[in-house]
Amino acid sequence: MQTTDLFIDQILQMADVSDAYGGIGPKSAGPRILEQPFRFLDEVREKRGSVFEVDGGVVDGLDLMYAYHLDPAKRMFMVLDFESNYEVLRDASIYAQAYETSMVKIFGPAISNLNPPEHTKYRALVATAFNRVAVESLANDFIEPVALGLIERMARGNKAELIRQFCAPLPFVVIAHVLGLPADRYSNFAQQTRDMMAFGTDEESWDRCMKAVEDMETFFNGFIEERTANPGDDLISKLIEARVDGERLDHEHLLAFCKLLTPSGMETTARAMSSLMVGLLQNRDQLELLQGDPALLPNAVEEGLRWEGSSLSMPKLTTQATTLNGVEIPAGAYVIECHGYANRDPARWDHPHDLDVRRERKPHVTFAVGPHSCIGNQLARIELQAGIGHLVKHFPNIRLDPDFPPPKITGWNLRGPSAVHVRLD
Repeated sequence: MQTTDLFIDQILQMADVSDAYGGIGPKSAGPRILEQPFRFLDEVREKRGSVFEVDGGVVDGLDLMYAYHLDPAKRMFMVLDFESNYEVLRDASIYAQAYETSMVKIFGPAISNLNPPEHTKYRALVATAFNRVAVESLANDFIEPVALGLIERMARGNKAELIRQFCAPLPFVVIAHVLGLPADRYSNFAQQTRDMMAFGTDEESWDRCMKAVEDMETFFNGFIEERTANPGDDLISKLIEARVDGERLDHEHLLAFCKLLTPSGMETTARAMSSLMVGLLQNRDQLELLQGDPALLPNAVEEGLRWEGSSLSMPKLTTQATTLNGVEIPAGAYVIECHGYANRDPARWDHPHDLDVRRERKPHVTFAVGPHSCIGNQLARIELQAGIGHLVKHFPNIRLDPDFPPPKITGWNLRGPSAVHVRLD
């Protein structure tokens, strides 16, 4: 428990763990799109249909070529309905990862950037660290103590800012523990993660991103060398010892894994947790339902993930000519799958824009499906249940602080509120 307390104390002293939260998306899109993307896409779908070509990579002011740093020479199509998005996500043989101009430059040959069969063998290595047994053990031994430690510190006052004091620290401390990161590097990692993931927001964002990549690589090169000589019980040590077809991972793939797991384990869960709390606090009837029936917690988490995940869309690249929902798409074209909007398809969910913790549960695509489904989805779900569960249990009178503006969930590439001020008394 002493080690856990040290982690918590270190993380809460570092304000920049949450200073850069809020929506990430191209500023050229403007608040109409970044603050109301679902209404915007409702209008787009009504005018253009569920699958359509995007001329010049720009949809009614939303520059997707710029947002994802894509190749402007390629044609682009956008996919809005659930069934078509599901097909794009499921079939990696036709719809490959399309990060050659963006994420590959940032992370290198990480599993999120690879395609089968290379992707398959490398994913198997990391999967062992996130299987159900490993995650449940982590939940009991580490996640619960960290969550309760954060709750205890919040309870010392009658006001709090949820992102800085809870939603950001919880998943960050967990992934730092899994990777074996030194606590005195938390502040650096937090800022580097933000800079890496914020490319495409403005003209200077790519320079900041690549500087963060350089700094993180410098650290991990030394850290991998140290763990190679003195292995521990952390995930990086296990990856160093792992074998792919009888061979060890080369340094390039190890470095890519390290750079990817920090932001992927930190950003998505923190944003989903803070967005769900905004939804509950702005819909008091839903918060009261959850407080009155804790058995609704797993359903509430799934509804939160459907209602507001951490991102709206991702680019794919066709490996061959295909037809999707009656629209012909050539080989070598970008296909922008909109998983966030697909989760609000009225053909699949009644009143899809409403948060309803008692909604009949149906599979959503927040964590994708198929070969590139999120490898850490079980860990994220356990963190979300622990976080939301403890907040609504230990603070029965939690409510938005009227001394601050109401929180807004904004962004495109990454979505979330910038701050969630609450009263706890």
